[in-house]
Amino acid sequence: MVWAQENSRDAIFAALRRKETYGTSGTRPVVRFFGGYDFEPGLCESGDLVGHGYALGVPMGGRIGPDPAGSAPGFIVSALKDPGVSGREGNDLQRIQIIKGWLDESGNTHEQAFDVVGDNNNDAWVDTQTCQPIGSGAKGDVYGNCCKKTQEESFYSPVIQERAWTSPIWYEPQ
Repeated sequence: MVWAQENSRDAIFAALRRKETYGTSGTRPVVRFFGGYDFEPGLCESGDLVGHGYALGVPMGGRIGPDPAGSAPGFIVSALKDPGVSGREGNDLQRIQIIKGWLDESGNTHEQAFDVVGDNNNDAWVDTQTCQPIGSGAKGDVYGNCCKKTQEESFYSPVIQERAWTSPIWYEPQ
């Protein structure tokens, strides 16, 4: 998915050039991600998170350099659950994470996941007998396949975790 100001060819290609994109594993949440140095506390409740994100930082796919004052960058992430369709409401989100990736002095890659909202240990699951979601962020039987037997169809699992990921925000130290 791309974030474009309008549904026109020029706006979509401009968003692709900015790399302001995100992908999902199937569900359709609405995701925004910004990085910068001047975000104020309470920005998420301001009513104009996106406007402030552009004015005070860079969106997903953007690049930021070091802060002249020497502080670490801050990040804002917004994710809204899939709205669903008529007769089938979207599912709650279990958690939101920001993944930090970096290279060490030897060129080895590293990553660290930060839970910023929600809880991985909230017992979100699906009852495989009834297909009913348990806990916040669980997904029930969407495609009518919950009761398939995994012994007979080994490729199928009645419980999955949907994901969404954004373009990274690149930090350039120089």
